[in-house]
Amino acid sequence: MNPCSLVMRKAVCFYCGKEQEADERTIGHHFGIRYCSDHKADAKRDSNAYLHRTKRVRASDALKHDVIGPFFQALSHVHIRRSSGVVEGGWRFQKGFVIDTMIHWSKGDWIIPMTHDASETIKSVPLSMFAEEAVRNKNDTRIGDLVDTVRSVLEEGVYKSDSESTTPVQEVLESENIHLCYSNGLVGRVFIPKSQTEN
Repeated sequence: MNPCSLVMRKAVCFYCGKEQEADERTIGHHFGIRYCSDHKADAKRDSNAYLHRTKRVRASDALKHDVIGPFFQALSHVHIRRSSGVVEGGWRFQKGFVIDTMIHWSKGDWIIPMTHDASETIKSVPLSMFAEEAVRNKNDTRIGDLVDTVRSVLEEGVYKSDSESTTPVQEVLESENIHLCYSNGLVGRVFIPKSQTEN
């Protein structure tokens, strides 16, 4: 099962069609897989497989991981290099509140969401930046020492076992009269009723 937009979808389990007890977000806000109590494990597995395919890792899963968890837990009150080139302190790993933030692959590196403690500024920084000498010298040396290990675990895939145990991807069928639309550069969904002349 492939996660999808949960907007304007019937409140039924995507696996069996049984009425869904709650609105579950397995990936993020209005995006994921709806499931019943019988298919909770399937939804978690399929969501993790999707994250593996798209090279993303939930912040909460990274923090709990045996190997990479210590690295992300150590990203509290650390220094990073700003766009201006200045190395600035007071940054921490952004975990998210209701919805997890994501570590993701982009432009040849793993991108880590960070927040400045004082200003609440949010910045996405490449993992490799923590190995740069100017940044490494300002932080706990264990952070710089773990960069290669973290990279190899992320590249291997935190959700690799879930990805290997999934069946071919199934798409959730669109509800009748629901169409994709584009607004302000984003894909959305809209209900367009059939006209009285169409049969």
